[in-house]
Amino acid sequence: MIYPKLLQNLYSFQENWCINFPILLVLSRGSLIEPTAVALQAISLLSIFGGEKMIIFGASPIGLMAVNAAKFYGAKEITLVLHRYDKLKV
Repeated sequence: MIYPKLLQNLYSFQENWCINFPILLVLSRGSLIEPTAVALQAISLLSIFGGEKMIIFGASPIGLMAVNAAKFYGAKEITLVLHRYDKLKV
């Protein structure tokens, strides 16, 4: 689904700064690329060797992906701190 001129008045980028998603990548999954990359970079900078305890502040998309990245890198115990509990409701 294409929304013409959506946010165009707020954001404008040069065409060579943008890439098209592959045809098989749905937009809902493609939108997780940036939060995943940020979370992986942040967690990888911590040099986790496995078994560490971690605390992550913020249940934003980046915070939630950081929880997954910490699990991937072997964190033993992960605590997620959030400001508003109602954000976790689906």
